[in-house]
Amino acid sequence: AGSFDFILNTTNVGLDWNSYIAALKPKGRLHHVGAVLEPMAINAFPLIMGQRSVSGSPIGSPATVDTMLEFCARHSISPVTENFPLSRVNDAIEHLRSGKARYRVVLQNDLAA
Repeated sequence: AGSFDFILNTTNVGLDWNSYIAALKPKGRLHHVGAVLEPMAINAFPLIMGQRSVSGSPIGSPATVDTMLEFCARHSISPVTENFPLSRVNDAIEHLRSGKARYRVVLQNDLAA
């Protein structure tokens, strides 16, 4: 709680937004690039008292994505993923369903020559 400067949401589903707001430091920002299709229920008081903000933007042009990737490379920012070979797709799905997945589960093509 209260430890993140910035949270980037890439999902397009409703989540417990107030928990994400609570995870932000004062003056932190929750930013959306995924289009959530339902209204977002967010309490105003934590935003006001913590001077936190919620924003959104389109993902951007290929040039913008290149700039972002260069920034990530310069600052050693990388995704946190759990990798499963495609032959273990059922294990990967069970891992997701059980709530054990952290961040992203990636299926890798283990059939390629």
